[in-house]
Amino acid sequence: MTPTKADTVQTGRTCAMSARARRPVTSKSRMLALTACVSVALTGCAGFQPEPLSPALNATALDNRTLDDARLHRFLLANLPPAQEPAGAPRWNLNTLTLAALYYHPDLTVADAKLAGAQADILTVSVAGQAR
Repeated sequence: MTPTKADTVQTGRTCAMSARARRPVTSKSRMLALTACVSVALTGCAGFQPEPLSPALNATALDNRTLDDARLHRFLLANLPPAQEPAGAPRWNLNTLTLAALYYHPDLTVADAKLAGAQADILTVSVAGQAR
């Protein structure tokens, strides 16, 4: 196909595009692209695994959350600046109470579980790579 005068005027140079490349995008091709994107997105979704709820265990776990927890104290020691580290029992102020709220936040438990899963995946891949 030879370039037209309009091609030369619009771009300032001539271009040899085929008639097929100039065809407008149709709704059929958009639907195909949308279907492909949705199918790729859905393959990455995790499946739902229902688990039984136990109100008694949940209530007990909530009742066991105290500011005297030894693991909480270790968490505070690891995350407080050296000048604010408590010698014995921590002094409760805005910084320590904020860290306690983060420690008991449920998203932290979820993040720990995801980290453990990722570490297990890495271990599995490294063992599978060594088996070859």
